[in-house]
Formats: sequence, structure tokens, C-alpha cells
Amino acid sequence: MKGIFIFLKILLITFLLTPVSALALDCDPTPGSSFTLNNAPQYVINQQVSIGPIDKNTLQIEVADLNKIIKCTGGAGNFYRNAFKVDGSGLTLSSTRVEQLGFGLYLNDENGVAHTAPANNVCVAPDVNCNYNYADTNNNPIPFYGKVLLKRASGAGNWSSDDKIPAGTEIARLQTYYRSQTLWYPSLTWIFILKDDLVPPDYTCNITQYDKSVTLPNVSRTALQNHGNGRYPDVKKEFQFALNCDASTAVSVTFEGDVLNGTDNVLKNAYSGNDNIGVQMLFSDNTPVKLETKYPVISSAQENEILKLNAYYYYKGGDVGAGPIKANTTFMFDYQ
Repeated sequence: MKGIFIFLKILLITFLLTPVSALALDCDPTPGSSFTLNNAPQYVINQQVSIGPIDKNTLQIEVADLNKIIKCTGGAGNFYRNAFKVDGSGLTLSSTRVEQLGFGLYLNDENGVAHTAPANNVCVAPDVNCNYNYADTNNNPIPFYGKVLLKRASGAGNWSSDDKIPAGTEIARLQTYYRSQTLWYPSLTWIFILKDDLVPPDYTCNITQYDKSVTLPNVSRTALQNHGNGRYPDVKKEFQFALNCDASTAVSVTFEGDVLNGTDNVLKNAYSGNDNIGVQMLFSDNTPVKLETKYPVISSAQENEILKLNAYYYYKGGDVGAGPIKANTTFMFDYQ
């Protein structure tokens, strides 16, 4: 009996130390060379992607569909429990220029639910719950689900530069973990690399005409004083800028000049005397133009645009004498 007991003990130890080779998965990335996953090995897949052309109307770009770029076969049943999920570094946006254009990075799961980067703990194989209700066979296909997307809101981002993002630039990364039986291991990491140059459009306008000189009608000093302090509303002069623009260009304008003392939105009289009189500019919605302030005036331009303003006398109180009033301003348009 003693000898039998020793034999059974040795047999038990031998069984526990026998490797379970059936846990391996055979994977075939597109493009790339096939490889085998067996517990701990990690693989980096450099995935070239084409995501252009883009412009300000581009709100979503599909970077990659996992179902189209990876195929694995192996056991996903109750014993093997093979599955993949996004974890670790998760999903990361690598290009600051893409981010500047207003794009964020998302992972859409099997059900179409968008997960914002880093999108950790999102199952991508064999289903959205990392279930393993599959046959216990070694050549069972393990389906991958998940789309890596770039998304932006309408009007988002800075499009003032047409600097290209060159081919070979890393756009994003996706790290997955692989479950073998009950343990999770760092596994597949995709590095998404631009196949071609990505060149944002150059959004700009040309000023085709503008009023270089604006002459206000005459007004009596008595009328100014009787009205009291502030903008004199009874006399005004419209002036305008005509622009020829690339479609969807966003336009801002900044006016500069010497200000009337005690104000920030009134141009001072350039002639000596009558220091209590100035000229105030208003946009068409009656917003006073604060000097040295950038104003967005067109959010998405058509081919031809007209920017209209009005000029008014402004009286801040005090003495008023007879004589001319002159005010000077410079302007700068910004486009993106």
C-alpha cells in the first residue's frame, strides 16, 4: 500500500506540471505576418491608415475597423475563455495637430456605443462582454469588434494653419489585453500611422473693397450737448468691407487706434481741441467696437461676404468748440 500511495502522488504532480498548449491563439493581422499568442507574449502591429482628405465639414473619420485588420483562431469556450479588451494605456491620440483641428479619439464597441479615449475595459473580442459561449475547439474563429474613430463637433478646432501632417506620423495607439482562462495579459498594441500626407485646407479671404474714408454728416455742438453724454444716435455713417472667401472660412476682425480718455470703445479726435468728442464704431447688431479686441464676425463664410459697421459721434461731456473732428483706425482680419 505504501508503494501505491507514492505512485499516485508522483502522477498528480506530473499532471499539474504538464503545459496546456491548446491555450494558444493563431492570429493573422492585415497587413503583417501571422503570429501565435500563448499567454504572456506581446505584439506591436504598425498599422498604416488613410484618413484624408479632410476639411471643416469633416466630423468623423474611421481610423480602423478591428474586424478588418485582425483575424484570430483558437479556443473561446468555457475552458479557454479567450478574449480581448482595451486596457493599460488604452486608446491614445498621438498627434497634437489632429487634436488642434478639433478631433477627439473614440472606440465604438460591437453595439455602436462610442467610448472616449482611453476607453479602458472595453471588450473587443469575442463580443462586447468578453463572453466565451463558444465551442471548446482549437480552430474556433475569435471575432473582433470595434472601430477606432476620430470625431469633432461642427465649428471645433483651429484651422488657421494649413501645415500638413506628413506620411509616417503616428496618429493613435490602441493597447489590448488578452485573457487566457482566468488571467489577463498585455497583448496586442496597434500603432496607427499615416500612409499619406494629411493636408488641411488653407482657409482665407481677400478684401476686394472697403471704405478707406468715412465722412460723418455735420452736427451742431448744441445738439451734442443737449443730447448729453454718450453716443449721439441722430447722425451716423455706414461703412463696409467686401470679402471674397474660401467656403466655410471663419473670419475675425480687430480694430486698433487711439482711444478717447475714459473709454475703451471710442476713437479720439486726432485734431487738437475738442478733446471731449470722438467717433464710435458699431457692428450691425449695435455692438460697440472695443479697440484691440478680436471679434468673430463670420462663422462660416460664403464665397462673397459683406461686413457692415456704422460710425457715430460720441460726446463724453464738457466743453465743445466749433471745428473738424477726425479719428483714425487700423484693422486686421484673421481667417481660419
